[in-house]
Amino acid sequence: MVMIKLFQKIYELQNKNHFTFSEFTNNLAPFVKIGFNNFIDSEFDDVVDILNGYSFRSNLYQKEGIRIIRITNVQKNKLIDPNPVYYEPNLVENRFMLKENDILISLTGNVGRVAKVTSDFMPCALNQRVGCLRLKNDIIDFDYLYYFLNSPIFENDCVLSSKGLAQK
Repeated sequence: MVMIKLFQKIYELQNKNHFTFSEFTNNLAPFVKIGFNNFIDSEFDDVVDILNGYSFRSNLYQKEGIRIIRITNVQKNKLIDPNPVYYEPNLVENRFMLKENDILISLTGNVGRVAKVTSDFMPCALNQRVGCLRLKNDIIDFDYLYYFLNSPIFENDCVLSSKGLAQK
């Protein structure tokens, strides 16, 4: 029931043309573990690990092995992979291996698309131009972070921040 109410609030806020951060936080406060009246003074990287992907060589792709999650796989609120590519497991460094519920963000092209890794994509590794956020602790609720990163506020900020930075 709580999640249904959370989704309703997010939906209501997303359908407004503009709303303030205060309005956003006041509406969603009941759904956050620590509440907005009990802020914990910490930096974003105290809460999450931020990981970059690797430039896997396409000429080494295989039909089985470790699935490579590429930027084209990261769509708004979901991973898709109609044409999966794989890599030989012993060629993939552990630091590029993804975990279930890692949050992925497109870093070039259509920046700001956010998806999470689900069990049906495992095992998989992070390709270049895709960022990964992995929670370090429970200071912030996973669902809250994930849905905030999928909000128009975050996506619009990413697009505005990337103007003039397109990869050639």
